Amino acid sequence: MQREEPLVSVITSVYNHQDYIGECIDSIANQTYPNIEIIVVDDGSSDNTYEVIKQTLKKHPDRFISVFTESQQNMGKALTLNKLIKKASGKYIYPVDSDDVAKPTAIQKEVEFLENNPDYVLVVGDDEFIDKASKKLFYTKELDITYEEEKAALKTFADVLNCRSKNENFGMYYELLKGNHVPNGYLVRADILRKIEFTNEAPLEDYYMMLQLAKYGKFKYMDEVLLAYRRHSAGISSHSLKMIDITYKDLLYEKQIIIKEPGLDDVSRAAFLEVMDSRMKDMEEKRKLYMK
Repeated sequence: MQREEPLVSVITSVYNHQDYIGECIDSIANQTYPNIEIIVVDDGSSDNTYEVIKQTLKKHPDRFISVFTESQQNMGKALTLNKLIKKASGKYIYPVDSDDVAKPTAIQKEVEFLENNPDYVLVVGDDEFIDKASKKLFYTKELDITYEEEKAALKTFADVLNCRSKNENFGMYYELLKGNHVPNGYLVRADILRKIEFTNEAPLEDYYMMLQLAKYGKFKYMDEVLLAYRRHSAGISSHSLKMIDITYKDLLYEKQIIIKEPGLDDVSRAAFLEVMDSRMKDMEEKRKLYMK
């Protein structure tokens, strides 16, 4: 029987997350939104990830419209995303990290927004933090972990990313060049996402995705926790050298796109390049500090 609700394709690339992927899949199975297909690719894990994927999906035999899963040789997340998106047949795509946990109403609420707002290409809610054991956590003003909410200065990802202050500028390309401020758990129009080709030249794939999507339409931030974002490390105060390097590579790749973009006026191009150069210079200085 044909469903009235638009199909949502949930996609996830998994690498060595045997301890978390089951909970992630369960959270999708527990969505209040009915019309979902799920596409899960194990990107060459060396642990028991693929077996956990198969066993978890067996728990939900009639939940999804369709299921696709496979194990492949390691390609990296960027190239695996290209495969996942090509496999997706939904009107909307919900990319979810394999260690995150979606709240039951997440997809329902995000579909409702995009259905009613055709000029938006992406909608996302806030994220709470959870630890390795899925226990909710917070951060103090000193950026230490606390499990006591009354001691917390940063309670959700929106506090860290400063989402609320963006207002109408949330998801604007110019603002994204200054830093990715989009939480996890977003729903995207599939026809727009299919226009993007992911590459290892831009290894921070979620940031690259945001920069490209911002060229096609508006983003909406819903000030409600719709996902649990898992933290694997104790602190959030410093950027690792790896994060600096891969973000720098994304910006360098994006810079070449902007330089060559034929439809961009000179004033906009100059403004974008100025922001890029300023941020890249700042990242070079941070890298020097790490290398001392």
